[in-house]
Amino acid sequence: MRVFRKKKPGAFHKNVFLPKRKEKRAKRGASEEKTGRPGMFFLSLFLWLVFLGTLGYLLLVSPLLLLERFSVSGNSRVSTEKLEDFFSQATSDTWLGVFSAKNYLLFRTEKFSAALLETYPEIRSARVEKRFPASLFLRVEEREAGVLWCSGGPCYLLDEENRTRESRAIIGLPEERLPVYTVIDKSGLPVDLGQPVFSYPFSTRLLALYSLLDERFGIKLEKESVTPSRFSDEVRFRAEGGYELYVNTSLEPQETIDSLALFFDGELPQEKLGELAYIDLRTENRIYYAFKNAPEEKKSEENKENAKDPKEGEKAKKKE
Repeated sequence: MRVFRKKKPGAFHKNVFLPKRKEKRAKRGASEEKTGRPGMFFLSLFLWLVFLGTLGYLLLVSPLLLLERFSVSGNSRVSTEKLEDFFSQATSDTWLGVFSAKNYLLFRTEKFSAALLETYPEIRSARVEKRFPASLFLRVEEREAGVLWCSGGPCYLLDEENRTRESRAIIGLPEERLPVYTVIDKSGLPVDLGQPVFSYPFSTRLLALYSLLDERFGIKLEKESVTPSRFSDEVRFRAEGGYELYVNTSLEPQETIDSLALFFDGELPQEKLGELAYIDLRTENRIYYAFKNAPEEKKSEENKENAKDPKEGEKAKKKE
């Protein structure tokens, strides 16, 4: 008869398969004691501070990210030297006496563009582009001329969207920098800064009329014109010959020029322009004009009354 006896575990079985636990498990509800190293915490904090300080110096203080290369394109009225000087003055300041305004990260393109447009009204738009790590590119579009709108107060510059802008920089500019044309609104209606005055391209059409009249007919207009009101769509120009032109600005300039060409070809030669008092081009496909020394028919009050009823005139003579 065989008897099964349970063998005792050997040394190999004890060490490999059933190792003894060196630490006892904590009982339920009892908190384990945590052991930390304060020195390691302060060391890691110090290393992080050194890393962040070095990174901040490289990005904000060191000359590695300073905008040193500046290039301009699209300019003709404003010289490149003037724009370079403007950039140098705009970036000459420092923030808190430490951070340079030339820094790639701190330089604000919108602020620079707005200051440039305010200083040089010859520039219609300015596009500023930063290129990593130290280059700045400026692309400008310039105006051919400026249009001032004056209505019972200060004059405002009309931009290409017919919005009013400050005109302090444009008033008094020499002709070679920017030709300026002024429109005076006799109604004196108030103007809201930054708001459009017209719903159609008024300033563009006005400048086109000046250009086309000179190129097509040699008619040179004075740079100051008058309108009864901005709601009338009417502008009155005075030519160097002394006569006036009444124009409807709601019409395309080419239509006005074509009508005037037909008028000169079929009705009045250009040699007689000096004899005119005005040419009225406000009505589409119609032209009205008058001469300076045209005789006017005058009737006395007596003739007017007799003209109404000749019999009453004869009766009055008989009574006398």
